[in-house]
Formats: sequence, C-alpha cells, structure tokens
Amino acid sequence: MEHDPLRTRLPDPEKYTVKNLNYCTLNPKTISDGDFLLSPHKILWNYWQDLRGDSDIAVYDQIDPMEFNRAIGFVLLLEPNQEASDFRYRVYGSSVAERFGQEMTGKWLSDFGDAPGKLSLAQYPIILANRIAVYSEHDAVTEMEFHLTRWCRLILPMQNRNGTVDRILVGAIPVEL
Repeated sequence: MEHDPLRTRLPDPEKYTVKNLNYCTLNPKTISDGDFLLSPHKILWNYWQDLRGDSDIAVYDQIDPMEFNRAIGFVLLLEPNQEASDFRYRVYGSSVAERFGQEMTGKWLSDFGDAPGKLSLAQYPIILANRIAVYSEHDAVTEMEFHLTRWCRLILPMQNRNGTVDRILVGAIPVEL
C-alpha cells in the first residue's frame, strides 16, 4: 500500500472530519468480484469490468441502470465541472439518501459541507486524473440518528467514447456499527 498512487497524492488524512479512513487503489487486472464483501460492490465491479473491456477504465456510450438495478439504491453517479474541482450528483441512490437524510441529486459535492465533502473533493480529482479505481471507507456519525456508520465506497472512473473521463460511478454502502 505504500506505493499506492492515491496515498502519495492525498493530503494528510487528519485534515478530514471522518474517522478510521482507509483506502486503496484497485488493479482491475487482479481484483475480482470475490474480493468484495458487499453485494452492491460486486454488482458494480462486474458492470464496470464489462464496460472496461481491454481499456484501463470503463468506456460507456450510455450508462444503463438496469445493468446494476440490484445495487441502484447505493449508486452515486457524479459528473465533474470543467476543472474537476467539484462534482454534480446526476444520481444519488435512495438508500444513501435515506441514511444521509437528504436527497442530493442535481446538487454539487461542495454543497455537502465538511464531512465527507472535503474527503471526496480531495479523492475524486486524483481518481479522475490518474484513471484509477479505488476502495475507500470511513466512519461518520449520522446526524439524524446519532449513531456511527461506516461508509464503504467503491469509486469507479468512467470515460466516454472520446476518452474523456467524465463520470464517476460510486457504490456507497452505509454499514451500521
């Protein structure tokens, strides 16, 4: 993990208002769906791998939610702004919205505020620029329910047919601790 490209570029994890932050870059040639514990991650990994083919990351003409409908409640689909300094939620899964307590579809990641917005705003541009898949998890207190939740995120960059990386598919699964 010490040679992980994300780890060398991400600022000090103490800067973020999350607890127990862990993350690693995933090599699509050596990782399989059996390496994931959570079913939505397995579904999204297989979908992304099918779209990836021989490319380094997934290539899409259109993103078909029916291909991953059993994971749809945990899906975030983001689109970067021109500078990839902020990201708009094109899809914000119902299971995530329920746990977070707010629907974010159409809103910007910067609208999130401090936690976990700062973490994602640090991770996502690096993921896009380096064209890498990432697994990340952190613990956060859910304000509505005042209990600790571990957010397990599979973060998958996607490129259009022109080779522009312009979408991030995220499987964000809240696990109650």
